[in-house]
Amino acid sequence: MHQHNLHPPTSFSEQGQMLSSFDTLPDDMQKRIVQSIIINDRMSMAGHELGRLHIMLTRSLWRFRKKISGNQMNRFKTLLEILARAAQSGPAHMLYALYRLKRSCRDNLLSDSTMQSIVDARGKDIKDYAVCFARHIPQLEAYRGFWHDHARNNSYGVILGIDLIPSQEGCWFIESNLNFGMSTTRSSLYDTDPFVQNLLRFTTEKGYGNLMFVNNTHANMNRRMAAQLEKEARRNNVQLSIVEDAYIPDAQYGQSFGIPSLKTEDTLVVRTKFYRTSLDYLLQNKLASSRALRIYQQNSPEPALLLPRTEASPIISRNFLDEPFPNMVMKYPGHDEGKGILFLKASSAEHAAELLMQSGESYRRKGFINRIYSAVENQKPVFQPYIRSHLLEGRRLYKVRAHILLAPTGICFLSAHRVTARHSVPHHLPLGIVHDSRPYLVNLATSSAYEILPPDEEVDVKNAATAVARGLSWALSYGFDIYSEEH
Repeated sequence: MHQHNLHPPTSFSEQGQMLSSFDTLPDDMQKRIVQSIIINDRMSMAGHELGRLHIMLTRSLWRFRKKISGNQMNRFKTLLEILARAAQSGPAHMLYALYRLKRSCRDNLLSDSTMQSIVDARGKDIKDYAVCFARHIPQLEAYRGFWHDHARNNSYGVILGIDLIPSQEGCWFIESNLNFGMSTTRSSLYDTDPFVQNLLRFTTEKGYGNLMFVNNTHANMNRRMAAQLEKEARRNNVQLSIVEDAYIPDAQYGQSFGIPSLKTEDTLVVRTKFYRTSLDYLLQNKLASSRALRIYQQNSPEPALLLPRTEASPIISRNFLDEPFPNMVMKYPGHDEGKGILFLKASSAEHAAELLMQSGESYRRKGFINRIYSAVENQKPVFQPYIRSHLLEGRRLYKVRAHILLAPTGICFLSAHRVTARHSVPHHLPLGIVHDSRPYLVNLATSSAYEILPPDEEVDVKNAATAVARGLSWALSYGFDIYSEEH
């Protein structure tokens, strides 16, 4: 794949801090950076698998919440969701917090600043050094996402949901997601799901006789899609195994938190599941993926790759001041499902600053779950100019969700569909925070609808999504060890 031959970035810059090219650093510094990333990955994943009792307790809480019905029980359902999330992920957050505290105390006592401590002091995340800067970062075996064993022909890949906004200029990249929903709503659009057909075609063309599909952590495997996977696998003489998350109750397939160890050869592992590793951070975090794609684009121009500015500080645009649209979007990089997004319409930088002060409190007021997120997650937002799609009938906006497989052995476009807003764009939008975001926030989690993508739009969407996939594949190849030692 041609992107492996790109020149490396010459420097690393984040929030005003600059390091020279990684390859020009002393060997000791290179090792310290990579070792810090490895340790951080291990500690980020510690506490997610504490044994059978941990799994059974979490499943029971989720099962209990699932059985409760009625609007009057919403508060109790919210409480159960908090308890279930705390049981499932609380130990991991606690262990990671203790690890950071222990490291900070040790460095203060020894007066010896480690690489991680330097990063913390500068307000960075060590995972940022894994985004097109550090080289030869190992992947944790149970959480691999882009790796190939040449001797056994076993490969690990990820399926990304890539969000695009079609416009007159082309398709703008908005974000990429792991852990995206593969709902029955989407599957019901098709008599024969192109996602399934294209995935099995790739599997057989690359010489894999086994396919392991590791489903995300949101819900049980979509039964309609699973049935089509099983049917298509039989038709192609491929042995299929579906793996559901260990903490989901009432699963119909094998369950595991990490990726099960492979006992066979000629196996392709694909996952839609997100892990808290530096590799997944590059793919999922909005600021990290945007930075990786910009570096890639500087080295290998892609006409189909349209990237909006994504900054850690507000971006003021004069667009849409006289139209019923926002002109700035604020996003919290680690959130998905439409959470952590605010639309604003600001007339100046001073006005934007005033709105942002209000928006922080507005976000925290949006339910107790968001308050929990605010306490445990990195809440530094990113900013993008607002980009509007074409308007459909009824003054409705839409985006396109494309699904694409990234693996060391190749890229495969799987499918794409429209996600359309159910609410019409108003004829007037005043300056300020957009309190009713429903016409502008196009997401199934916010009651948007799925529609089949018209054929005349699919070519542009495929070109744009494939360009994004090439860029992210290059970024993974640049920073991480992706082959077995025998390669």
